[in-house]
Amino acid sequence: MSDRKYLYTKRAHYMCPNMHFGIVAEIGAEFGENRIIESIGVLKSAHPLMRSLIAKEQGSYRIYYEEQSQLEIPVTVKKANDNWQTDYEAVSSAGWNVQKEALLKAFAYPSESGTRVLFITHHLLCDGRGLLQLVQEYARYIQCKLVMGLTNLMR
Repeated sequence: MSDRKYLYTKRAHYMCPNMHFGIVAEIGAEFGENRIIESIGVLKSAHPLMRSLIAKEQGSYRIYYEEQSQLEIPVTVKKANDNWQTDYEAVSSAGWNVQKEALLKAFAYPSESGTRVLFITHHLLCDGRGLLQLVQEYARYIQCKLVMGLTNLMR
């Protein structure tokens, strides 16, 4: 039992299937489906909770996270003009089973003029401020990838 990574949180954060936050990031360049999925994978590799499911200890009912090597963060690529609010509301109304689903869900809306990415995280992964920091980290990574791509084109 000592190797378990326990979460210390309010019971409501675990029990409520709709404890989540969302934020949309705008990328000022076209970013194709493969690059979006790859970039979310890089983000996942940086944080153990992003590749974990939540479990409940029998008897004590304490909760902990278990890393899952095969856990995929769902990335849904949509049409550029699809409404991100509709996707956010769909996740909100569906509930969230943290024992079976990743704590992050992403929707991407690529277009030639730019790409929007909607990040939705369960509160057990982070709060609103933590999500903002996560998206800022993602934006820095994307910016580096775009700059590296331009540098390679100029060679």
